[in-house]
Amino acid sequence: MQTQESVLKEKLGLSNKDKLQLRKFDRATRNVNYVLEVNGIPTYFLKVNSEGKEKEKKMYDFLEKYPLFNTPMPLYKDDKLIIFPFIPGFRDAEVRDNLDFIVNFHNDAFDLSSEVFEDYRDDKLFRNHYVNKFLDRLHRHEDLVVNFWKDIPALERFYKENPPEMFEGLPKILVHGDIQHKNLQEDSEGTIYLIDFEDVYFDAPSWDLPRPLMDLVAEEIEGYIGRYVESVRVDDKDLLNKAINRDFVIRVITDSIGRQQRFGIKGAKPNLDIYRERYTEKLEEIVYGKN
Repeated sequence: MQTQESVLKEKLGLSNKDKLQLRKFDRATRNVNYVLEVNGIPTYFLKVNSEGKEKEKKMYDFLEKYPLFNTPMPLYKDDKLIIFPFIPGFRDAEVRDNLDFIVNFHNDAFDLSSEVFEDYRDDKLFRNHYVNKFLDRLHRHEDLVVNFWKDIPALERFYKENPPEMFEGLPKILVHGDIQHKNLQEDSEGTIYLIDFEDVYFDAPSWDLPRPLMDLVAEEIEGYIGRYVESVRVDDKDLLNKAINRDFVIRVITDSIGRQQRFGIKGAKPNLDIYRERYTEKLEEIVYGKN
């Protein structure tokens, strides 16, 4: 710990007299996170070995130049570690109450020159594998898909009727990719922050809608989509709405696979039951063209 403590003190410009204590962040995440207390006071938040560390580093570089929204900016970052200021009183914010945050983020991104996204257009790191590899994932994990959605041929037909090239006319930005209650945080003064950039892609803004929709109950989904489409500055509203529906199908199905891979079939069953209750009607409407 002494070596680790010395390294941390050097990175953060702390005195040798300061007493440090690492406390594991007590929340289920895909990463190993810690709160660093300095002289007994929570002062820093440490994110260690992030799954998407390369992507996060590049996104923070982007946000340093173009601060599109509130987010705690790193005080230090390297290949294994990102250190942030600790913000006391952070709590989850509901996506149903913060649609304006998403709309403003996207509209502000549209205001940027397309040249600022040049480095991300052809970067494999920022290609949306959820969309591009959907059919491949569907076929490889058919045994898991049918635990949630039995009609795989219908999903194949739907994807082929809504291929990626159909949506090339939509503007592209760096979308967050995982806007949900754990990543929308509110401080003690009511300021909203967006955190965690492991799932950022250079893609149409429609990709930022499916995950918020999955935080809603069934009767809220349609209205939420309608308010977003009306408010965001995309000219082709019909194409945008179609893209959101396509992306919603892809996200729900791939998340149902991911849940089972992470927790096992039995462990994921409560989540899949919620998915069925909330999303079946909307999925059937989209996939089968039901009204």
